[in-house]
Amino acid sequence: MSVLRLQASRLIRPASAPSARVWSKGYASSVHGNDPKIIEEEKQRNLSGNQDSSAPHKEHAPGWNEHLASDSEAAVKADQATKPGKPGKDLQDATVERE
Repeated sequence: MSVLRLQASRLIRPASAPSARVWSKGYASSVHGNDPKIIEEEKQRNLSGNQDSSAPHKEHAPGWNEHLASDSEAAVKADQATKPGKPGKDLQDATVERE
């Protein structure tokens, strides 16, 4: 092959890109991140009935543990927890009561 053909073939051939590792978390993400230690701690907390003091949805879903749920389950639970009426009004009232 001549030098011109080699140079021409390099122009036509696409340059190969270095492969990159892709780390997948799986199909669903979650608060616990599939950490077995966190899952076991939260499971034991639920079984003993000791709900975290900062747990959301205590009023309408006692025992709900967001740490054991997927992100989509937590989003659905949050959407279902909203009260009818002006959004944020109950949060404002609760904040004023605490101060």
